[in-house]
Amino acid sequence: MSLLWQAIIQNIIVVLIVVIANHFISIISIAIGYLLGTILQFFYFQYKVKVFPNILILKNFSLQTWLKKSSNSLLIIIIIEFFSQLFIITDRFFYPYIEDGGLSALNYAQNIALLPITIISLSVNTILFSKVSNNLNSIFSENDFLFMNSIRLSIFLFIPIFIIFTFWSQEVISIVYERGKFAHSDSLASARLLIYFSFGMLFYSLYAILNKILYSARFYKFLLIITFVGIITKILFNYILVAYFNYNGLAISTSVSYFTFFILGYFMLKSILGLRWLIRTFKETFVLMFNAILSYLIIEDFFYIILNIKIFFIAKVFLFLLLFVFNHTLLNPNVVKNIVYYFKTPTTIK
Repeated sequence: MSLLWQAIIQNIIVVLIVVIANHFISIISIAIGYLLGTILQFFYFQYKVKVFPNILILKNFSLQTWLKKSSNSLLIIIIIEFFSQLFIITDRFFYPYIEDGGLSALNYAQNIALLPITIISLSVNTILFSKVSNNLNSIFSENDFLFMNSIRLSIFLFIPIFIIFTFWSQEVISIVYERGKFAHSDSLASARLLIYFSFGMLFYSLYAILNKILYSARFYKFLLIITFVGIITKILFNYILVAYFNYNGLAISTSVSYFTFFILGYFMLKSILGLRWLIRTFKETFVLMFNAILSYLIIEDFFYIILNIKIFFIAKVFLFLLLFVFNHTLLNPNVVKNIVYYFKTPTTIK
């Protein structure tokens, strides 16, 4: 709940500053709002954890000793973050070869595809990291299902989003963007890109969990290798695919890179996690995917064949999600309770 309030505080401050100061300082108001929101987040977090600066600790603190103890890890983490930022700007090297309108379509589709990753993965992984960092070994014991529950929760949340982004991509883009000068042709291009991004979204949601375990285990060198190979994969596939598929190639290469992150993350943790969790993940993914596709077909048939009318897309998505959860609850009656317990309790879910 504290994390939720932190996000709300920052967003409220940004909106208020933009509304108040936009006429005076224009776009700079966004940066100022973000800065003030971050500062308020810091003080709110400090109040919640009840940790305040201690003069004695600061007096005895030795920067030289700290750097000596953590220099190797710190250097590797800095390189990892550098490669992560490089991953973001890699596409820019190929912008001169992109058709007119392609960059806008990429931006529109990517913003929507990253939204569930930012919200859902951040929440799940923050909870996982806080629990794993206390006792890493407990996550792998036979009586502790924290890791598998994180995987299970992630695929349960992301698979219906994947179906929505894949089969209703046109509707999603139209509702979010199609107004003003945003033409129907722009919607078609962005919708196609959203489908490509949605495939990578599934793999990245799983890798994000593996990433937190790698950080908790201090496997920084493994993370460095994964990030570096991911960058090379991104550049290589950009070079190959842009020539044939233009801006679609950039979206496809992103999904391929996310898949590479997941595969490498698994192999780096194979000695710790074993193979059983991967088999269980594939089985549960298959069941959830079948449920999601079945729910989608039922909703489509019901509203377009039986009733032969068109309803608002938001209502259709709501009914799809409702049917998806209902079907899954029949197979797993404790699914809703497990989700609530995952976010509420500091202990693991059983």
